[in-house]
Amino acid sequence: MAISKANYIKGSSPRIANLTRTVHYYTWRGAAADDAPRMTPREWRNHRGRALHWRAVREQVREYARHYRYAYRIVLSTAATPLAGEDYGEVLGARFPRWYLVMHHDGDHPHAHVIAFTDRLLSPGDLAGQRRRLAARERERGRPRAAARGRGDGDRPDSTP
Repeated sequence: MAISKANYIKGSSPRIANLTRTVHYYTWRGAAADDAPRMTPREWRNHRGRALHWRAVREQVREYARHYRYAYRIVLSTAATPLAGEDYGEVLGARFPRWYLVMHHDGDHPHAHVIAFTDRLLSPGDLAGQRRRLAARERERGRPRAAARGRGDGDRPDSTP
């Protein structure tokens, strides 16, 4: 089951401080079962698929928060199928010209935290479409694993010696 939760922050100076704290939190938060801080930062990706250091993301988020009317904080979650950065990007690209995501695949359910920018307020229909695109990506990624389980040989494509 795909889940997409979003909230937005309208333009203001406190918004910038809030978003930079959010970048730090998403980067350093421990695994779901572990409240201890991480020893290494999580890797961020931007709307071009490029890997970025969290400090670069913090600076870019600070800049885009000044130029776009709305900043969204989004969680994209699947039941059990970890998605790749390009999968999340395909879900986000339809509505957001600029976004940054960090994947959290080390807990009970794979998900990504996103900070995204746009000049228009998203409608409930926009958010429902985002959830449908996420569910489609989850189904597509889950097929090969389900097919392997159906053969009874786990994730191995060929169990012959």
